[in-house]
Amino acid sequence: MSESRCAGGVDLGSDPTEGMRAADDAVRSGDLQAARESYRALLARAPGSLDARVALDYVEYRLGGKHSRYQGLELNPSTETLDAKQRNLAVWEEEAAKGRVRLQSRPIHIFLEHTTRCNFYCLHCSKGYDEYEALDMDQGALEKVFEPLLPTTLGACITGFGEPTISKEYLYILRRLAENGVSPHFSTNTSTLTIPHLDLLLRIHADVILSLDGATRETFETIRTGGKWEHLLYSLHAIRWMRSILPSRARFSVTFVAMKMNVHELPEMVRLVHRYGLDSLKVHDFNPIGSAHEQAHRVDAGQSLWDDAKRANAIFDEAEKAARELGVEIHIPPRYVENSPGRTDSRWRKLLATRGFFPARRRFPQPCLLPWRAAQVRVNGVVSPCCVSTREMGNLSKKPFLEIWNDRPFRAFRRRMKTFFPPPECRKCHVFEGINNGNPANTMAKEGLLLKVLYFIEDFFAREWARYKDSRREPGEAPAPRYFKGKYLRTSSTD
Repeated sequence: MSESRCAGGVDLGSDPTEGMRAADDAVRSGDLQAARESYRALLARAPGSLDARVALDYVEYRLGGKHSRYQGLELNPSTETLDAKQRNLAVWEEEAAKGRVRLQSRPIHIFLEHTTRCNFYCLHCSKGYDEYEALDMDQGALEKVFEPLLPTTLGACITGFGEPTISKEYLYILRRLAENGVSPHFSTNTSTLTIPHLDLLLRIHADVILSLDGATRETFETIRTGGKWEHLLYSLHAIRWMRSILPSRARFSVTFVAMKMNVHELPEMVRLVHRYGLDSLKVHDFNPIGSAHEQAHRVDAGQSLWDDAKRANAIFDEAEKAARELGVEIHIPPRYVENSPGRTDSRWRKLLATRGFFPARRRFPQPCLLPWRAAQVRVNGVVSPCCVSTREMGNLSKKPFLEIWNDRPFRAFRRRMKTFFPPPECRKCHVFEGINNGNPANTMAKEGLLLKVLYFIEDFFAREWARYKDSRREPGEAPAPRYFKGKYLRTSSTD
């Protein structure tokens, strides 16, 4: 027998790349036994080959016959379901074009925060510093969303203030979406991405965003505390290899929260996206939580790029150049306005640095249609107008969703969105689909002294009202924190 042919396997040849290609062809043709022997031989030659390791793990998973919790789901909607979605979409397009605030159409997209638990405690997230209440929606609460909306919605983002894949009802959610022809969209810290899990996501054509924030081990593990670089590399190799084997419309992209401590790695992140054949890279402006005083005890204090505009803009230019050369789809916020106040500067400094009294015309680069096309349902049943706003439009424990969708708070929010004085959370929105196109610093620099004062007054009264409501809350009414740095507290009854 030739040394290049393993027992029971395929001809590997002398070139490991050719040998890998031959073994992959055996998988595609269904000859898994031969492929397994070939991958074992390739690993014997090159024990450090992650591609061969991933391929062998996949084949053994397929041959093992062991039941996996991720098996049994397929995206196979009926013709009637697809027709209902298209009819709702046509009505929505007409209403959105006319700017109506009372809608006959139902949301074409859902934002569903079904868990607030997270097994990471990232440096740029409040979960890395504070105890918090960790909750999962149960099936009864989920059905208050699914029953009225799944027949007509086109998409569902199942990411909220937590890691969606560790929710107790994660697979139930995927099953309900698949039954109604809805591909899930979510961000993940990649910690649960195994071969069986990725196999499921490819079968249901999921749109998966990998939250990385670092292109090197040191930066990734520093920012995304709880993550392991070795597991990330395995997951990236698995995504690349399995997509080459399994036909799927699934998308795997990367999101990168740009901060002073990691923005220099953005060009390398472009190269990483290209290396693993990922679909796109989206760069988010870092939006610190809390005031300058509240930020003082946090490691990420002073990490906003708002006050490092020249350096950030130069690196953005370099990253875009690398993306053009490699053919990588990249989304970067508009360039920062230089010499503008920093994100955590005091309100007085921002007022004194204001240029002009009246707001600039067309200061928003684009309109935002999210309050017309979607709604966010939070883990406690609160309905908000989008994934950024925490404003309560209603609660599913008190009203059905379709009543909330056209109730007075939602109509008022849509009406104000069309004015020169949009809600304060929209003013600071860093989402690409929002009115700021991902860069609130630029639009806030153009809003003028008048609007800054008006927002200051509104914020003052909002804080006083919140303080008053807190003083009226009965002792024990608010849930006690039960989760800290990815684990239940020992005092929790959950232990």
